Amino acid sequence: MKIYVGNLSPVTSRSELLECFEEFGKVTDATIGSYRMENTSKGFGQVEMPSSYQGRAAIAAMQGSELDGNLLKVHED
Repeated sequence: MKIYVGNLSPVTSRSELLECFEEFGKVTDATIGSYRMENTSKGFGQVEMPSSYQGRAAIAAMQGSELDGNLLKVHED
């Protein structure tokens, strides 16, 4: 299951994102969109979880939660 994570702080790292979602099950990949030239965050990312059950639990728990000072917008991608 692919999960969209929006409103990420510019300081949020891939490993932080991965760690947050691993609380709910196995994460196969986590990425943060970035601008190539500046190498800065676009403010969104994507997490992949093999289990849709765990993915839905992660979405429900992480939607509106705070990470690095920002309230996350999380939904199925």
